Parts: sequence; C-alpha cells; structure tokens
Amino acid sequence: MRFALLTTLLLSLFSASTPLFSQCANLITDDRVLDGTHILKTTTQTLVVRGKYSYSISLQSGTRGITARMFSKAGVEFNQDDEIIFMDVNQQRRSYRFIDIGEMKREGVTPVYHNLLQLDMAAIEWFEKGNITTIYIKNNISNQIRKFTINQSRRAEFEALVTCFHQTLQPENVKDTELVGNVIEVKQPSKSKPEEASKSQSKPKEPSAAANPANDREVAALRKQLSEVKAQLKAEIEREKAKAKAIKARLQEEVELARQNAAEQKKKYAADVVAAREKAQQEISAAQQELTEKVSEARANASTEMEKITLDVQEARQRAQKAIQEAELKSAKE
Repeated sequence: MRFALLTTLLLSLFSASTPLFSQCANLITDDRVLDGTHILKTTTQTLVVRGKYSYSISLQSGTRGITARMFSKAGVEFNQDDEIIFMDVNQQRRSYRFIDIGEMKREGVTPVYHNLLQLDMAAIEWFEKGNITTIYIKNNISNQIRKFTINQSRRAEFEALVTCFHQTLQPENVKDTELVGNVIEVKQPSKSKPEEASKSQSKPKEPSAAANPANDREVAALRKQLSEVKAQLKAEIEREKAKAKAIKARLQEEVELARQNAAEQKKKYAADVVAAREKAQQEISAAQQELTEKVSEARANASTEMEKITLDVQEARQRAQKAIQEAELKSAKE
C-alpha cells in the first residue's frame, strides 16, 4: 500500500514537471561546464515590439559572470555605459549597464544593434519573481530615457525564460559579479489625513530649506561634471583630428617626394642609356669608316668580278647596319 502510494506520488510529480523540462530544452541553446565555469545560454526572447522596431534579450553565463545580450532591431543604439532599467509590478527599479562598445549587424537592410548587459545572480532571482512590466533605455551620452511597457504575454514568456535559466544554472560554477548601487529608490507620496490635506491645500507650502538646496547643489554639481567631461572629450577629439591631419599631410609629402625622386632617377637612367648608345654609335662609325676604307682599297685591288660583287654586298650590309643604329639612337633620344 505504501509502495503504491509512493509510486503514484512520484508519477504525479514527474508528469507535472515534464512540460517544464520540455520547455526548457527548447529555451536553452548551450549548457556545459568548461574549466570550472558553467557556460549557459538561452534563446532570444522579444520584450517589446513597436511598429517597425523591437527590443529582445537572451541570458547567458560565462567567464564574465551572468550577462544578457540585448538586441535593438531598427531601434536605438546601445553604447557602452548606457543603462537598461527594469521595473516590476511593485514599482521597484533596478539599473544594469552595458559593458562593451556595442556592435551592429544587418538583417537585410534593417540595422540590428546589440550589446552585453552586466547582470548578477540577484538580478536573475528578481526577474524570476518580480513580474517585470516596464523597461527604460537610458542613453548616458544624450541623457535621454525611453520607456517601454511589456505586455502580459511577453511577460509570461520572459518569466519562463528566466525560470529555465535559473533552474539550469549551477551556482557553484558561476563567476558571479555582484552589483551594488543599482537599486533605484523611488519616493512614494506620503498619505495624509483629509484634515491635513485640506490644511495643506489652504496653506501655501513652504520650500524645504533642508532638502531642496542640497538637491539643487547636487544637480548643479552633476551638470558641471557632465559639462567638464563633454568639454574634455571634445578637446580630445579635436586633438586626435589635428594629429590625423598632420599625419595625412606628412604622408602626402613623403609620397610627392618619392614621386620626384623616381622621376629624377628615371631621367638619369634615360640619359645614361642615350650616352651609352651615342658612344657605341661613335665606335661603330669609326669601325665602319675603317671597314669602308679597307673595302675601297680591296675593290681597287680586286681583279675579278666576283670579288667586286662580294665587296658590294659587304658595303650594302654596312649601310643597312648604320641605318639601323641611327634609327635606334633617334628612338632612344625621343
């Protein structure tokens, strides 16, 4: 009886957990331990779709701890140190930063920006039970924030993705990078009694001398710091531009100098060739003159007609050779 009861209980538990295992098998794309580090990756889950653009996420664990790959299809670009702020049903907000420069690929003609978001184990636990309703994309260069609400069906899909990731993860093999200071405190308006509310409405509210000036000073200090950082970045960019311009000018000068040297060297080679051919021509002319004199002398002494014909042939060859040499000299000069 006890054995039958235990068997029934085990079968019921197995049948209840089977759909989750099957679902997780479809959501996990990589699951292995390498050098004591759990390498775990999920599929990409869409969080927001608005018209032609969308935002999606995939979770992963590796040498850089727990991270998330965020994708922006035809949306905004993800810069290093930009933030994604998640908000749950209880209005709690937590901020996570991009840790890489960011990359872009194309799907057809549509740009898809993606970057790596640093998370930790606490983030996964919060995602799993927090029922995330909203994400904010904060650009820390332009200081712009965009708000996107996640609909109910995509919330359920995201929670299933996080649950599978969390249950598959091996905590003892995770290089967790614990984040601090990423919980954003939101002050809730205090509830007052009706009498106090009516008094506060009838009586002008006096500015708080203890809080507002301090906040103003903090905001002013942050703005001043931001202005100084922008000025510093602008100056560095101008210096790099000037440096690049100087390098470009120097390279152009070197190229022009190389061209001039090559032209002068080419001219020198041509002059040497002409001089060598002129010298050769002079030597050939001298040899031809000497040979002509010998031929004339031999002709005068020729006693037979055959000797005269032979001498005429030799003289014709000499004239042809001379004409060829003169043509080559003229071509070299040109």
